[in-house]
Amino acid sequence: GALRMASVTNHSVVSNGSVICSGDTNGSVHVHDAGTGAHLYEIGNVGDIPKGASISPDGRTLAVCTAGSLLLLHNLETRVDICRDHDPTRGPLFAIRFLDDKTLAVVCISAGVVQVRSAETGEKLAVVKTGPGVSIAWQDAGQFLLATMGGPIKLVEVPSGTVLGMLVGHQGMVSSVCLFD
Repeated sequence: GALRMASVTNHSVVSNGSVICSGDTNGSVHVHDAGTGAHLYEIGNVGDIPKGASISPDGRTLAVCTAGSLLLLHNLETRVDICRDHDPTRGPLFAIRFLDDKTLAVVCISAGVVQVRSAETGEKLAVVKTGPGVSIAWQDAGQFLLATMGGPIKLVEVPSGTVLGMLVGHQGMVSSVCLFD
């Protein structure tokens, strides 16, 4: 069967090998069977277009962030939301990445911070002042790479937020960062 998705936005399609999760412009997240493409269920009312999504390394938890400042943690096994944290004062959330099964990093683009959060409860563990960030990649235990608007790529320690190093010399905005083995 073909996947049925409405207006999939960039940065909001992820898979753990068992399911594919995609965000749409109607403010919903759709969960599909990765093997058959069958639509399993919809997580509705996320309030805005999902801008980032990530699945925990153990494949159990989906994390979604939206342009409307919603952080959603959803258990893929029980199909129950763990956390829906909406805070318009922090501005749009732009990217999200699990650091391990228990922690995740959320890029708050206009606030110029990355929030390190508990993947089990959504509780804020640390706030890292980074400047406006646009993309995040996991580096190694306790560190991540962050691409910032008009600035360097930073290597940041978790959960302290200490900037351990920077790659400088980029012309213009760095739009994404990733790692290769």
